[in-house]
Amino acid sequence: DYLKNNVTLEFGEIERFVIANKAVLTSVWYRRTKLPEVSATNESERIYLLNEMDVFLNNLFGVIKAKWLSEPSSVWKAENKLLQLSLAKQIGLNVPKTLVTTNRDELRLFIKRNEKTVIKPIGRGRIGYSDNTSKLIFTNIISEDVINKIDSLELTPAIYQEYIEK
Repeated sequence: DYLKNNVTLEFGEIERFVIANKAVLTSVWYRRTKLPEVSATNESERIYLLNEMDVFLNNLFGVIKAKWLSEPSSVWKAENKLLQLSLAKQIGLNVPKTLVTTNRDELRLFIKRNEKTVIKPIGRGRIGYSDNTSKLIFTNIISEDVINKIDSLELTPAIYQEYIEK
């Protein structure tokens, strides 16, 4: 709710941080942050403003000197699927064959080398819509139909893995 309260950070001769008229925070519970609705008429400006708010929050979390419940940097590391895959491999865990790519040729080769291939989002896979509804993207087996349409699809970075039976 930082937009509903005054926030001040000052650096220089003194370092000062005030949020909601409180200059001293002793503890912080970090829970899912949600960006506010921004009513900019221009979509590019709206995206810019939302990005600035997101960057501000992430920077702010780095300078709050308090005891944290779920410190943001630890949460981000825990949610970083690529880091988790790399660490799991380093410590000797079995990791499925994995590819992250936007290259159609690489993807085709990877799919051919696996009996089945799954796709999953790199992030949380939540799509929020302007009417306050949302949908989730889960791990899915890539169907033959999708494989045949690869050339016509716009590939964004995604995690592709060999399918392993539960």
